[in-house]
Amino acid sequence: MDLPPHDFDDISRKITTTTGGLPLAIAVIGSSLQGKSKTSWKVTLQKLKSVPNREVFNKLKVSYDMLEAEQQEIFLDIACFFIGKDILHPSYMWKASNYFPEMELLVLTRKSLIKITKDLKFWMHDQLRDLGREIVRCEDINFPENCSRLWEPEFALEVVQRKKVSENLKVIEIYLHEKDSRLLEMLKFEEIDYSIMCKLARGLRMLRTMALIDSWIAKLPKTIGGLESLLELDLTRTRIRKLPASIGNLKKLRKMSMLQAPIKKLPKEIGGLESLLVLDLNYTKITKLPTSIGKLKQLEIVGVIGTMIRELPNAIWMLKNLKVLNAGYFVKIWREKFQVKFRVYLFLGGYSYQRARLGDCPQL
Repeated sequence: MDLPPHDFDDISRKITTTTGGLPLAIAVIGSSLQGKSKTSWKVTLQKLKSVPNREVFNKLKVSYDMLEAEQQEIFLDIACFFIGKDILHPSYMWKASNYFPEMELLVLTRKSLIKITKDLKFWMHDQLRDLGREIVRCEDINFPENCSRLWEPEFALEVVQRKKVSENLKVIEIYLHEKDSRLLEMLKFEEIDYSIMCKLARGLRMLRTMALIDSWIAKLPKTIGGLESLLELDLTRTRIRKLPASIGNLKKLRKMSMLQAPIKKLPKEIGGLESLLVLDLNYTKITKLPTSIGKLKQLEIVGVIGTMIRELPNAIWMLKNLKVLNAGYFVKIWREKFQVKFRVYLFLGGYSYQRARLGDCPQL
């Protein structure tokens, strides 16, 4: 078996790591580097880190092309957004798109295109991640804003600010950290305001996920209700204090997070979210839940930890699909009101209680 020169050991290991250890990728790249100078090896390593080697790309794409359409969509979603993320919430999104994630993920796993870790998170070789992102990039090389997925926060922000959002867009993610001072400065004066958000909400019938985590957005336009295909809305740590009544028009929405946002009140129209499964209001400034929450018949998980809520509306106890209730220790839970027929896990001030043991709860 041919081996690289001894003084090539270090860069050889780096190239092997960058390919994700895929035998096919190693074989193809190794053949192309045989007899080449160390400079050529370094250039190849840099290319591998930026854009997939075309020959490797074409070889690996054979496996992708053999997938069914739904499996391809899920593969691209994972490659662009969900590596290292929990499998639960993306599965909700895929189910709402009429996919069968349990079956499709099994196929992707068996084909070694993805892995699911012991703690139920997605994992993917770097080379396969690059393959997926390159496939999306090739949807429109000249005008990447027309692609179906925007996963780079800085570029996604630029597209939104320039109002170049395409009707083909399915997922957009703007996730900013404090260290991104330049991006935060760009958002400081609410440059994502009505004019831009209205553009997002107008005509984007395909948009499934909107994540505006850590952005400086302080208000959503009424036209947000026009995102008829939206499945997930993540407003974690935004500056939003109020939701428009039109939020109730998001009939397909499966998950909504307002975690650590300064919102004080939910509109009664929240009851229109007939497909909602997860409602995360943890550490908001909400003091009371509207009675219309009882209309959320599909709701499975509710989080109100760290809020000023001290008593829950009677209607919440009639939610037959409720499985998890994350509530603060000071929330009053009345046993006679608790009529949920299925097992529910209560988390109160760091303690958890199963439905079958509600009598052990000191507040019951």
